[in-house]
Formats: sequence, structure tokens, C-alpha cells
Amino acid sequence: MAVIVLSAAIAFLVVSHFFIGVNKTRVAVVGDSLTAQATWSIIDELNNHGYNSTVAGVNGATVADEARQLESLTLPGGSDIVVVALGTNNAFFASMTDSRHIDPDSSKRDIHDAMTRVFEGQPGQQWQPSTRCLVWVNVSDQSPLLALDKNGPILNHMIDDEAGGFRAKGRRVVVADWAGASRAQPDWFLADRVHLTPEGERAYANVIRTAVDRCF
Repeated sequence: MAVIVLSAAIAFLVVSHFFIGVNKTRVAVVGDSLTAQATWSIIDELNNHGYNSTVAGVNGATVADEARQLESLTLPGGSDIVVVALGTNNAFFASMTDSRHIDPDSSKRDIHDAMTRVFEGQPGQQWQPSTRCLVWVNVSDQSPLLALDKNGPILNHMIDDEAGGFRAKGRRVVVADWAGASRAQPDWFLADRVHLTPEGERAYANVIRTAVDRCF
């Protein structure tokens, strides 16, 4: 199941929901297969709490894979809040010994680069750096099958470090603690202890929305 759902073959899903004539805070969610699974739960959770949401989930996506997608959100008129739900595949591929291997130093650089792109966009752009809020969803650390029990904590430490560094520069960064929220909730996961049951999808959406609320 994990090999199929987390394969490098890209299955792209983008779902948008807009309320015409209503000025709502715009939230863009960019993630991997967990986001793809929970798309409608995320949309319902955000929109039911007054947000205008766009959700894009790509199976097998790493942080670096979605760099251009994140950069596109920095254009003028883009989202007010960007949610990045990436890192699970970085932690998974850290255990690989073939061409898919991603070492921790590369993941750290990619996380830093992704946060930089959200706030600063393309090098040499003419518009001012963004004042938007970034929410980064950390990684479940409970799956021996995907080696997330070993590599998840390392990845999450990197996310916390980079978030702290950008906050020190005056940026608005919130870490959504999916690892902590889900650690004692086996009913939220399928057999691989990564992908989500319907209950887990709703919980995942709630963790995201609660973190988005903290942007204010």
C-alpha cells in the first residue's frame, strides 16, 4: 500500500472552492498524498470556519518537488496563508539506498529554500517580500514500515529550527504539530501508520485549521 500511494509517479489533485462576492482570507494548502487523501475534509474544515481554500495534493511529493508550486503562490494577489504539508516523503526517502535517497542535509536545505520562496518569491522580483503567514505541518513519527519512527523526529526538528529562524526575522510561521496530535491515535491511520482513515482525514484537517487560526 505504502509503495503504491507514495510512489514517485505523480498523481496531481487540485481542488478549489471560492465564495463569490465575499472577501475571505485565502488559504492555499500544498502537500503530498496525505493532503490528497484529506482534500475534501480540509476544504470543509477551512471553509466552514470562514476561509477561502485551495488544496493541492501530489502523491509521492517531496519538499523540493513542490518548490515551484510554492513560488507561484508568492505572486501579487496570491494566498494570504500558505500551508505546507510536506516532509513525509523526505523522511521516507532518507531510508532508501537507491537513487531516491534524500540525505538530511538536503532536506534541511530544501525546507529552508521552501520557506524562503514562500516569503520572498523569485530572486530579483520587483514586488515587496510577502507579509503572508506560513503554516508548516510536521510529520508523523510512528511508522516503522516507512522508517518514520527513525527519520520523522529528525525531519520535524529541522522544521522547528527553520521556523524559529524565520520567526526571528519577523516572519509569521506556525508549525502544525501533526506528530504530537496523532501519536496516541492509532485509529487515525491505515496499516502503514502514515496514511489516513476517514477519522484521520478529519483530524488532519482540524490540525491544519487550528494552526491556520494561530496566524492571527
